[in-house]
Amino acid sequence: AQCGSCSNENVPDQCDWRIIMIKLNGEVVNINHFPDGTLLLKEESNWCGGGTHKIEWYFENNEELVVLMFLTKHLRSYDSTRKINLSLPYIPNARQDRVKTTEDVFTLKYFADIINYLNFNQVQVLDPHSNISEVLINNVVVRNPKNYIERTLGRVESMHNYEQVLAFYPDEGAMKRYSGLLDRPYAFGIKNRDWKTGKILGLDVAGCTEQIKDSRI
Repeated sequence: AQCGSCSNENVPDQCDWRIIMIKLNGEVVNINHFPDGTLLLKEESNWCGGGTHKIEWYFENNEELVVLMFLTKHLRSYDSTRKINLSLPYIPNARQDRVKTTEDVFTLKYFADIINYLNFNQVQVLDPHSNISEVLINNVVVRNPKNYIERTLGRVESMHNYEQVLAFYPDEGAMKRYSGLLDRPYAFGIKNRDWKTGKILGLDVAGCTEQIKDSRI
């Protein structure tokens, strides 16, 4: 499926991404189900080619973690010594990167335990969201997202004939991660969050606040 904005005539060209979930060696893994809802996976021609396997996981839902486990174990059944790399641009559960009470379930840690159990030679991520992710996941390699962000901002500026956009970072963590990458003025939010529910109760704004009025952000 294409993203919803692709039908917008104001977009200079169509988005080239798809909701593709999991790919193996460049090809989409077909995810089907038996009538009872359990997974039905069939080996395809690209599954057992030569060289290092590359699995790409574009997270959409938690069932894909089970697919990843079955797929990786199947590949290992052919050759346990063969290298398998995982490309994981978005890390699921990274927002639960700490626990404050005994009621909190440390889902990021347990997710990382599963990824580590699969013993990937490399886990390439685009943005770990939290440096705790980098600590918990073995063999992690963090790619710099600067080129993607610059390209997106450049398209926005070109579409609307802006000389320069004012960037807004939703929280202090995002501001610290990205403001040093981009040569643009910015403002950022300071969240007041209910830790138990995760609900954001309010947002104070800091940074170049004088540029916000009558601006597109």
